[in-house]
Amino acid sequence: MAKFHARHAGAANSRESRPGSRRTARAAILAVAPVPFRRGMMLALGLMGLFFLLHPARARADALLSGPEIREIVLENRVYLATPLGGELPLNYRANGVVDGSGEAIGLGRFLQPKDKGRWWIADNRLCQQWERWYDGAQMCFTLRRAGDNALVWQKDDGESGRARLARN
Repeated sequence: MAKFHARHAGAANSRESRPGSRRTARAAILAVAPVPFRRGMMLALGLMGLFFLLHPARARADALLSGPEIREIVLENRVYLATPLGGELPLNYRANGVVDGSGEAIGLGRFLQPKDKGRWWIADNRLCQQWERWYDGAQMCFTLRRAGDNALVWQKDDGESGRARLARN
């Protein structure tokens, strides 16, 4: 026990443990702690790191959504696409395969048709849609990932990507 107290006293008075030194708080604690404590602390930190890397919630957040997951999300929520100028474009996906959107709130009427509708479907775990007028009626598909409970990250087949907010219908 005397060795332990002597080591603590010496570390407390050492130049490295003074305020403003380059040693971090963790390093200072580990430097004065007994060896069994240091080993246990390092094991605990390693296990915590492993837990966070392998935790299912993290895996769900990073994983591409499956077709059934996409269908459930778009039918239960209104999807608000974030626009480059800071607004949101609301999209409503209906069970009959119709999607409609309105760009009136973000001033889309000045540039193109403010409202449009089209059809949507799921193919190869991607959300696909085709508008009547928007995007010249071109078909486009997106992969989706969760970004928290109420948000998605999307990526179009051409590589363009963005975020969307979800709000319950």
